[in-house]
Amino acid sequence: MLRRTLIALGFMMAVSACDDGPTSPSDVVGETWRLVSLQEAGSTTPVIVPDPSRYTVAFGDDDSLGVMSDCNSCGGSYALSGSTLTVSALACTKVFCGDTSLDSRFTAGLQQAQTITLDDDEMTIQSAAGVLRFSN
Repeated sequence: MLRRTLIALGFMMAVSACDDGPTSPSDVVGETWRLVSLQEAGSTTPVIVPDPSRYTVAFGDDDSLGVMSDCNSCGGSYALSGSTLTVSALACTKVFCGDTSLDSRFTAGLQQAQTITLDDDEMTIQSAAGVLRFSN
């Protein structure tokens, strides 16, 4: 009985030690992720995105990345290993979207991506620029 208890305890500890990061690109592919908030490094208050449909990310199964950043569209590539995310320099259109646009802050956060976590239908990307929170 003691042996079964120890085995069960060991299993529970191993499961709880796992992070909630994706383990493969297939965990994020096939969804259009909409930005719901952006929190810049050094800030304690996130900026709530008024229209999340204007700031989206789509991960392709061929390591391509499609981005809508307000009135601009971008393309690039990504690499995902566990919870580590790397995004290439994005090639974006250069339309001026207005003084209140989050365009440059959003793309900076993506291009400096370091980690990614998933929790049901929410995705969080952390970078040196801050934290990007998405829903699908």
